[in-house]
Amino acid sequence: MRGCQYFGLIWVLCAIAAAVMPNGLLMGIFFVLSGLSGGLALYLLGLDMGLLGEAPKEAPRPASSAKLKEPRQEPARDWKNKVRDSFGRLVK
Repeated sequence: MRGCQYFGLIWVLCAIAAAVMPNGLLMGIFFVLSGLSGGLALYLLGLDMGLLGEAPKEAPRPASSAKLKEPRQEPARDWKNKVRDSFGRLVK
């Protein structure tokens, strides 16, 4: 969504520049930049909403054997080499 905001800002700045100096060349530049920034903003919006690309439906899950092969996480030990749980209490 951030990209759409930047291109909207470019469009507003070009419109202000075209309004301040009503020149044919400047109006042409405004229309070209307006079309480019609007198209790019719509493209980025489509990507953000998932309309232009396929979003993964679900993350792959490991097999049950992969869960068994993972090493066990050892409990945290403090500087006195005492085992503590996640709340900081000593574990017997």
